[in-house]
Amino acid sequence: MKFDYVRYDGTPAACDIDVHRREGFTLVVVSEEDGHRFGGIRESADELATLFCRKFNLGPQWLVWIEHDEYNEVCPDAWYLVTFGFNWSKGALADPKRTLTTERHVADLLERDGAVALALWKERMMAQTVAVGG
Repeated sequence: MKFDYVRYDGTPAACDIDVHRREGFTLVVVSEEDGHRFGGIRESADELATLFCRKFNLGPQWLVWIEHDEYNEVCPDAWYLVTFGFNWSKGALADPKRTLTTERHVADLLERDGAVALALWKERMMAQTVAVGG
């Protein structure tokens, strides 16, 4: 679905979001709209994820945020698991950290339900992938 938001620099923007609700977590796959280069969702990840959680009344502890970068020149069709810290004074997600993953890992998670399955999936995925800069 198309999701409208305001970028980190204050300009209006939109992205594509696929939402997959599972028992124990909600998986969100976010990508730039067709024809747009990756950038807005990466630079605005914490604001965008916070806005999503507020709009859909979702506690951030239940959020699994995946960025799909179809236009990555270094790693074509890249997938990233994004984890966030929490800024208590702002009541918002903060400090996004990205871990390169694969479409297969994301598909594997879509077949799972429950918090324990999510924790096991993250543990296995982190062991098999490489952490990249924020």
